[in-house]
Formats: sequence, C-alpha cells, structure tokens
Amino acid sequence: MKEVLAKLLLAATSTVPLGIARALARGVARILLWTGSSSALRVTRRNLSLTCPDLSDTERGLLLQRSLESTFMTALEMPIIWRKDN
Repeated sequence: MKEVLAKLLLAATSTVPLGIARALARGVARILLWTGSSSALRVTRRNLSLTCPDLSDTERGLLLQRSLESTFMTALEMPIIWRKDN
C-alpha cells in the first residue's frame, strides 16, 4: 500500500509547476516548525546545535527553517526533473 501511495504522490508531484512545488515545500517546512513533530526537524535542530553553537537562537532558528525548506524543495523538485524530456 505504501509503495502505491508513494508512486501516486510522485506522479502527482511531477506535474506541479516548479514555483508551486517550491511554495509547497516552504509551507511544509513551516508546518513542521509549527507542530514540532518531525524527525527531520529534530535531527536538523540537533545538528545545528552541535555544529553552530556560536549562533544565537534566532539565527539558528532561521537556519533551521531554511534547511528544512531546502530539503523539502529538493524532494518536490526531483519528480519534476525526472519527468522532463531531455
């Protein structure tokens, strides 16, 4: 069932314009930041605390948001790129 759902999600995502995919990725990142319920969020937060101890909480929070946005943008851009004709 998960495999079928994943294929459907990839197929649907591949038809979305790039700008919309990026906006969706930013939205997903903000939702995860708001809910705080994601392993990607927890791992990224922990990694930033270990690798960037000199940053303020505000700076680290902004970097956390940008990192999550980039991660989800990559995930949503891949199906679009795979679908493009060469």
